[in-house]
Amino acid sequence: MSFPPPVGPGGTAGPATRSGSSVPSTAPSPSARSTLPAPSPRLTLTRLRVFLAVVDTGSIPAAARALQVTEMSVRNNLHELESSVGCKALLAKAAGALVPTGHGEHVASVARSMLAQAAQLSRPERLRPVVAFSPAQAQWVVDALRACGSLDEVELRVLPGSQDGGERATPSLAAELLTGAVDLLVSPLEEPLGEDLPLQTEALYRSQLLALVSPPAKVATLRELSEDRILALPNGWAAPMLRAAAQVEAVPLTVDTTSPDPHALVVLAEAGLGTAVLPADVALLVAPHPATGSWAPILHRGRLLDSPVCLLSRRDASRRMERVRSSLRAAAASRALAPGMPASVAADVATGTGSPPIATSAR
Repeated sequence: MSFPPPVGPGGTAGPATRSGSSVPSTAPSPSARSTLPAPSPRLTLTRLRVFLAVVDTGSIPAAARALQVTEMSVRNNLHELESSVGCKALLAKAAGALVPTGHGEHVASVARSMLAQAAQLSRPERLRPVVAFSPAQAQWVVDALRACGSLDEVELRVLPGSQDGGERATPSLAAELLTGAVDLLVSPLEEPLGEDLPLQTEALYRSQLLALVSPPAKVATLRELSEDRILALPNGWAAPMLRAAAQVEAVPLTVDTTSPDPHALVVLAEAGLGTAVLPADVALLVAPHPATGSWAPILHRGRLLDSPVCLLSRRDASRRMERVRSSLRAAAASRALAPGMPASVAADVATGTGSPPIATSAR
């Protein structure tokens, strides 16, 4: 859609002088303007971000939650965007999810490029790169940045979510990396974010799922845990993983997720009101020396339940960010766990070894 040139006070096209007379216009001729049509005012970066959020999450409700807006706002933005890019359907339903049509895939590809270029334009205004991380990784990330002398050179951002690192690396967070809102991300990774994205993903270590058991034991099985109430955090990967594993083993597991405070879960467990189950990162942070019992990894069909903690950045990251990456990589490889942990847990978490996590999609 194009608009006529502005009309001055004298009624003529083009800018006007204070006396009301017009001055010669420097605007392109009508023929020149016809070859460079103005973009539709409906086509905005915000609407492109909304569309990509729906593409990445697979549904309008999920996109609304990721963007912290209403579903109606998402629908309105999609409608306006669809009207401005050819009036063709951008999304279609497939297997219960919204997926881009052929036209939608093209728009999504161009949208990612546009947002990345917009981020490049705005990046010089930011003096320090942004390093974001889940709450459970806060302590060692800050310590690593301080040790390498980079703490004052970066801006730190704690991801929203539960204290067990519940805000896993989701497509919405990947979008923040692509748009330049975040330069480096440390977070549990639920699933691959897509090989077509210009992102570099590196597994730092695996955070095991630990149960506070008494008397102390080397490992805890789901069958043993089913004899008591499980106390887990309401968000994050721990509770879904436990439920999925229990379903596979056909073990009747009662998982209580009423408390969002890991400290409270440990207190309740030590009072005999249940068994606290936390990721190793959180367990060692809130209760490295439990008053009763000890932390034990959870065994599921010969494997330990765990989740990878990854380092993500854009592939075109600067040399300065590569220095930060190297420091975080070294810190993750040499992490020293608190005394009193089972040797198997300390060795696995400190070296990054362990078993791949089971799928958490089963409910």
